[in-house]
Amino acid sequence: MSNVRLIVGLHFSLPPCFKESEAEELYRQSVFPLIELLLRFPKFKVTLYFSGNLMAWLKKRHPESLLQLRTCCSKHKQIEFLSNGYYEPPLQLISRRSCAYQIEKHFTAVRDSVGKGIRPKGFWLNDGNWETSFPSILSAMGFLYTFIDDSVIRACGFSPKDMFDVFVTEEQGHSLHLFPIIESLSSPFCKVPVDGYVENLSRLSSTCHDDTVTVFKNGFSLNAADYEWMARFIGLCGDASLFFAHPGNVVKKVKDLKLVYIPDSVGDECAGRMFFDGQRRNYDLFSRQFDSTDCKTLFRRGAFRNFLIKYRESAHLYHRIRYIEAYLKTLPKVEQKQCADVLAEGQTAYPMRKADDAGVFDAAARQKSYTALISIEKVLKKNAAVREIDFDNDGLTEIFHYGPTLLALFHRKGASIRELDYLPSSFNYVNTFCDYDENCEFGRFLRRGAACFQDFFILSEDYGKVDRVLEPSAFQYDLSDFSYESESINEAKRVLRFALSLPDNIEMSKDYLLKRNDVTVEYRFDSTGNQNLSRYFGTELNLSFSDCSLCSAEVFESQDLHPLDQTHRFSRPKSLKLNDGANDTTLTLSFFGAPCDVFMMPIYAETDVFGERRSLYQHVSVKIVWELDLKAESSCFFGVALNIVRSVARG
Repeated sequence: MSNVRLIVGLHFSLPPCFKESEAEELYRQSVFPLIELLLRFPKFKVTLYFSGNLMAWLKKRHPESLLQLRTCCSKHKQIEFLSNGYYEPPLQLISRRSCAYQIEKHFTAVRDSVGKGIRPKGFWLNDGNWETSFPSILSAMGFLYTFIDDSVIRACGFSPKDMFDVFVTEEQGHSLHLFPIIESLSSPFCKVPVDGYVENLSRLSSTCHDDTVTVFKNGFSLNAADYEWMARFIGLCGDASLFFAHPGNVVKKVKDLKLVYIPDSVGDECAGRMFFDGQRRNYDLFSRQFDSTDCKTLFRRGAFRNFLIKYRESAHLYHRIRYIEAYLKTLPKVEQKQCADVLAEGQTAYPMRKADDAGVFDAAARQKSYTALISIEKVLKKNAAVREIDFDNDGLTEIFHYGPTLLALFHRKGASIRELDYLPSSFNYVNTFCDYDENCEFGRFLRRGAACFQDFFILSEDYGKVDRVLEPSAFQYDLSDFSYESESINEAKRVLRFALSLPDNIEMSKDYLLKRNDVTVEYRFDSTGNQNLSRYFGTELNLSFSDCSLCSAEVFESQDLHPLDQTHRFSRPKSLKLNDGANDTTLTLSFFGAPCDVFMMPIYAETDVFGERRSLYQHVSVKIVWELDLKAESSCFFGVALNIVRSVARG
């Protein structure tokens, strides 16, 4: 009769922007019953992963739970802890130095929380993501093993029977042990009759081969009833000669390892999000058709980096992290250390991918990463400057403006602002979202790309049909994807000039004037033809607010307050104040050169969050429309000034 080693693992992760009430509910539902179970069964062994956010929250709100876990570790040797980067970063997208810092920070958190002698030897992969560089990264940090979906191993040509073995992989001579997470046993764990589950496992002990069964669950998906199931399971396993084990001990004892090389892939939670158009439909079709067969393991599931292709917001956040990392390398080590922890907080993977949770659709999580990165800009105290750089590797040179209070990134596509950071509050007011159609073709989104000062034209006869909502479908010419020429940069006066040749013999120049708290945009139109033109020209400002229910718009003339979570149209205002209550900041729009109309509406994006269709707030769209009545061989100009200032002084 063979020995059957059971590795039972639970992973617990809190998202970056969790609510206290939600965290407390999850603790009562999942963490507290786990501790009770461990104290009740001292011989039960479990493998645990707690994210850095969760350990910090437990230390603050429930320090007694950490003391109890420490007892389970030191006295009964019940728990083997896993590690990760403290803020769960995408290891593929950050520097080796940042990886090492985040992992060491998580090591320290585990040691401080549950015992000085504990240093995790196992690593938990976010969402099952895998890249071929991981063996060298993780082994260099002292890790012996990690876990991976069994479907990934099976896709490499191994049979279902092989999933009860321990594998090893290597990269440039750096080895890493792999434990396949057996999906057919993990999914029904706690969800089927316990007697039948144990009977199924007992059949393995009738073979002549020692088997290792690895079962992993999301700890926050369990409740008190599930832990009662586990209590019965623990009792029955003792009677059935099934032994609980820690992976660290299994690695020491197992000598017959199978070698495997795994291509870059993402785990099951993210897999379907990596496909587009027909690929996505085929993936869904085949996964349903072959769900219980070996054919499902043949699917290519893409690489984590493809999220950067599908979601512009993921790509921008990634390039921002990469830009900060590159700049920090040029600084003295003292300043690098000063920024290390803040940078780590901005590197979390959660707002850069889409799984069963909100992911990149979570505006608050994106903003939290930006806040950390902007805080580094404040620490570095850069002098006011204008720098040109191909920020996003698209072949076009972008322009960074560094001011005392404002940082702005200008893109030649649309001559628009892709990032506008207000340094006093470390807030990016262009943390916006495009609202993608997740079930449609590659890279397609439901509305135009969301940036600041994106231009468009409307035919004069169409404008009369517009009521309160001005949709992009009304635009005759959408200029947001046109590449403007960068005509001149006056760094001393901080003036940027862009130009674009338009249909109907119109030449347009777009000047940005940058001051301490102001971004002023002036448009000039020159007719080179011999005909009179009547058009409506507009620009769209997509502005991010952390909570639009706390914000309002105030028209200068009437001083009436209009909530930003509703749709509004303002006729011919001279100025408009947007009150950001969450940041104690006021954004003032002042219009000059010609009367204009302003359309304002909140933007939401729909996505599935744990199986439920939800509409998530993203930002506020502000469209400004001027009447362009251009005579033959004449000129006209108008514009808007955006002022951002802290309305309440903070100590």
